[in-house]
Amino acid sequence: IFDMCFSPKSYIVGNNLESTITLNLLPLEELSLLDPLSVRNMCQDVYFDTNAVVTIHFSGKPDLISEIFMYKYLETQQVTILLTAADYAGYSAATSAYYEISFEGQEPIHFGIQSLQFLKKDISECFTNIIAYYSENGQQYLNIKVQPANCQIDLTNAQVFVENDEIQAPIYPCTTCNPGQFDGVNSFTNTIQYKQNYQDLTDETDKTSFMNLLISLESNLFQKIRLVIKTGQDTIKGNANHVRIDDLFDCATTMHDQVYYNQQDLRVDLYDYKTNKLTCDIPATNIKYTSYIRTSKTEKSKVYEMFEPYSTFNIRTGYKFTEPMTIQFDPYYEDIIYDIVFTLYDEQNETLAEFSKHGVAYIGCVQDAVMIKYTDKICVRLEYLQTDYCKNRDPNMTTQIRFYDEPNGDRTKKQWFGAFIVPEPLRYNSSETQQFCLTCDNFDPSYSFVGGTCQNMLNLFGSLVIKSEPLFTVRNEKEYSLFTVAASYQWSEALWPAWIICALCTIAVIVMIALTFRKDRVT
Repeated sequence: IFDMCFSPKSYIVGNNLESTITLNLLPLEELSLLDPLSVRNMCQDVYFDTNAVVTIHFSGKPDLISEIFMYKYLETQQVTILLTAADYAGYSAATSAYYEISFEGQEPIHFGIQSLQFLKKDISECFTNIIAYYSENGQQYLNIKVQPANCQIDLTNAQVFVENDEIQAPIYPCTTCNPGQFDGVNSFTNTIQYKQNYQDLTDETDKTSFMNLLISLESNLFQKIRLVIKTGQDTIKGNANHVRIDDLFDCATTMHDQVYYNQQDLRVDLYDYKTNKLTCDIPATNIKYTSYIRTSKTEKSKVYEMFEPYSTFNIRTGYKFTEPMTIQFDPYYEDIIYDIVFTLYDEQNETLAEFSKHGVAYIGCVQDAVMIKYTDKICVRLEYLQTDYCKNRDPNMTTQIRFYDEPNGDRTKKQWFGAFIVPEPLRYNSSETQQFCLTCDNFDPSYSFVGGTCQNMLNLFGSLVIKSEPLFTVRNEKEYSLFTVAASYQWSEALWPAWIICALCTIAVIVMIALTFRKDRVT
């Protein structure tokens, strides 16, 4: 009978941040070499897929007993025991240990271990998805929101800070608390935000460092910010994924920001084709929106900024900056990250409110477009950017073409001339120009348009093309580009037979005149 299922190389690891002790059970190497005719392998024949319990004996300490686990033959298994931080500290002083396993209905079997290690696990694993929020207008505060990992950190006597490379500002336990806020009582795993209001600070040094950090964030939204927790001998640090200006007045509760970085423009959609409408009741006169575009790894950047009357912003559908793409990057290697800062001003241009949005931009793959208007249809020619990233874009996304006019750039006079669904897949992987024609069969009446009917709209649009330069957008899930100088006009294909007859008649007349002239010369 053979029942020594585990290798003497099995080992124990302690994790001080999670206050856990884990027995790593390695299968005995010789198990697979046993002769089933001469030896009864209890590990395979009896214990396999049965319940077991581990008891770990430490020198000078009470035994630790595990939860029930199921034994798997010839597999490495981990048995973890969770302790309190105080108990863990006692066991971490042990210098030797052994363990026994009790299989269901069997006598305990004793095993030795190769090593006993008490490790300080990587502190970066205690936080995920850290986002730093701050507010400087209205209320002044810092708020670090986190998703905590399963680390057993005692916050009852912890010191908490938020810092950049030069300034460290304290965060004290709250007295009037939001759910999940750091209060010095809740466990680490139940604490999801660390917030400090400036008005709650009493120490002048704390006030100075706090305000200096706010000023630093206001001048550079993209600096590295860290949350620091000091408890006992441990210092836990976590880097913020990014920094946002908190929406203190709930101005953007319905905003659905999407940014498209195209070859010829930067396009920002805020309300899914609808006009811009902030949800805060603030008597703003002007607004400034600053768009920061940067690559996720190489950190190349570009800033787009607009200051305009708030009433003008409200009649826009998102906004755009018409300027060729200047950041050179490989979309396969890194993303384009955007941060948009919205600032609302009163008549004296004093700041009333400020907030920011953050996300990953879509990359436009339509490089150029031409619109050709016939009397009975509209045709569009698309040219695609031939990079590996664009060649592999899904061609089967539903794509919409929408036409409109803004006389002299006056958005108050904008007229929509209809939306059409592209009748075929986009040929992203083709270097040749793709042309498709749009008729009333492709018309989408769910969007506003002039004319009342599709055919009337086409007639109005046809007369407009002759004297103006209408605009059109190309849009799908990952594409939203605008073209303004690509409109031309041609006669309907149905009129070409008449033109051919007219041309033939003209040629016949010329020939007859020539023959008559020649005859007169002969006579």
